[in-house]
Amino acid sequence: MFQTAATRTAAALSVAAAARAAALLWVVAAVAAAGCGFALPASSVAAGEAIDWHAEPYSIDGGAFLSPVDLVMTWGRLPEEPYRSRVSYYQLTRYYFWRTGDAGLDLRYIATHSANMHMIPSTRNLGRALAHLGRGDRVRVRGLLVDVSTAGGFRWATSLSRDDTGPGACELVWVEELQRGNRLYR
Repeated sequence: MFQTAATRTAAALSVAAAARAAALLWVVAAVAAAGCGFALPASSVAAGEAIDWHAEPYSIDGGAFLSPVDLVMTWGRLPEEPYRSRVSYYQLTRYYFWRTGDAGLDLRYIATHSANMHMIPSTRNLGRALAHLGRGDRVRVRGLLVDVSTAGGFRWATSLSRDDTGPGACELVWVEELQRGNRLYR
C-alpha cells in the first residue's frame, strides 16, 4: 500500500545526497530546456509495492516534460481474484477510470486500492525503466510525493489522501527507485 510519512523540505531533497542532487539537476536541465524554472517541494515519502495495470505515455501535454508516463497502480486484493478478472482500468488525458459489472465487489475498496500516478523519473535510467513497464508487472516504487510549480504559472499538486477520487486525486511521484521483478533501477 502507498503511504505518506513525515514532511520533507525541498532543501533537504536537494542536499540529502550527491546522487539526489545530480538527479534534481537532470530534471532542472530538462525543465530549463522546456523554457521554464520550477520549484519541487517534497511533501511526503512514497513507497509501496503494486501491480501496474496500465501505462500511458505522454509527450505533448503540459506536464509531459516532467512526467512522461502515468501508471494505474493496484494493490491489496485488487491484483487477485475475484477483482483481477472483474475490474478493468483505462486512462485518458491524465485521468484513469475503472469499471466492473459485478455489483458484489466492494466498490469503495477498488477506489481506495487503485490510483493513477504521474511518475517523475529522477534519472534517465528510471525514465527508461518506467517507459518499459507492462500490464501486470509487479513493481516496488520508492520516492517522494511532490507538488510542482513553474515561474510561468504551471502548477501540479499531488494528492496526499487515499480516500479521494476524481480530479486532483492522483499522486505526483518523484521516483527515486523502481524494482521490477529482480531488477532494481535507480
